[in-house]
Amino acid sequence: MGALGLWASRDYRAWFASDTASVVGASLQTLAVSLVAYAVSGSVVAAGWVSTVMLVTQQLAAIAGGALVDRHDRRTLMALNALVGAVLWGVAAVLLATGSLTLLSLGVVCVAFALSKGLLGGSTGAELRSIIDIRDYPRARSMAEGRDATATMAGSPLGGALYAICPWAPFAVSAVLFCVSGLSALRLRQTAESPRPTHASPLARDIADGWRWAAGRRVLPRIIAVASLLNLGVNVALYGIQLELVATGADPTLIGLVDTGQCACMLLGSVVAGRASARLHVGRVVCVSTALVALCVAPLALLDGFPVTLAFASLMGLPTPFMNALGLGFVYAKTPEELQGRAASAVTVSAQAFSMFAPAIAGGLLAAVGFHALAGIAAGIVVCALAVAVSSVELRGIPEPTGWDGVEL
Repeated sequence: MGALGLWASRDYRAWFASDTASVVGASLQTLAVSLVAYAVSGSVVAAGWVSTVMLVTQQLAAIAGGALVDRHDRRTLMALNALVGAVLWGVAAVLLATGSLTLLSLGVVCVAFALSKGLLGGSTGAELRSIIDIRDYPRARSMAEGRDATATMAGSPLGGALYAICPWAPFAVSAVLFCVSGLSALRLRQTAESPRPTHASPLARDIADGWRWAAGRRVLPRIIAVASLLNLGVNVALYGIQLELVATGADPTLIGLVDTGQCACMLLGSVVAGRASARLHVGRVVCVSTALVALCVAPLALLDGFPVTLAFASLMGLPTPFMNALGLGFVYAKTPEELQGRAASAVTVSAQAFSMFAPAIAGGLLAAVGFHALAGIAAGIVVCALAVAVSSVELRGIPEPTGWDGVEL
């Protein structure tokens, strides 16, 4: 269909508008949550724990979220998730504006938002598979990756600027954006492929069935293993860089440049991936991308200086859109429609299970062995991911999208 063909679809335009408003709304309050948590508690430890609890809550909720997405209408779940976000951040804005917000009430809002995102957030990706052709999935995924990178680059600074103008402004703007997301989701038409509510089997059985299905595939467990190791290695390296810069008294602006540089490279990668994904061999892309990440992490174990650190940390983001557009594109394109939510849950939770602990691992390694050794260990983890990818004949044999019909997942 091509990019222009995607935009010609009313449902795709509605989906993209809904997802974009949700992503920007979430990115605006990422930094604002830490700033407000510190303002109301006076403790950086407490501020850090708010974000940590959000992440853990979201991942745990996502285990059941996949089954919920497969049992109910995804358009409705998208709208409900947006409504919850609008209400929660609207309440937070009102409480902060009236001086009534406490660390406890902020924590309740954040945990409730993370719970909703974990339970219902998977409906967005599952709905995309219902409204576009399988061959257009990598291109659509690349466009979403570029949008996400742009939102991340702009969201945190914009959230900080809004906070400087008015502390409750980031939460208020987020609430408005979630309203836009929900209204856009309601513009999606009901498709014949969309699942209907069913209660024929217990939720726990549905969850277990999804994980058993994922474990029984030929290639999927290897893709998950590569993603899990790669995420762990990259996040240990990036958190190590951040903590090292903080420990050495670097300017906070310079620390922020690391995220900006990585997102800029992700945006560049998403543009290239979007144009070339239909012609790229998936197995080779996964192997080459993992090798490139290893080549970006390894020099950090040997070289010093912020310019070097910034350059290699930024380049780690370049292969990410290719991995997601083609690797995950293949997974979701080959997953049966009725299992989209549970497959996404199994892949996401498994791939991020180790990286959730990356900040603690990075802090421990930094204190015990120093930054250079930490970077060497992170590079070794990425090399392990590369070894898994290269050693799998099935993974290396995944062809370009036009050949996916004849390949098993």
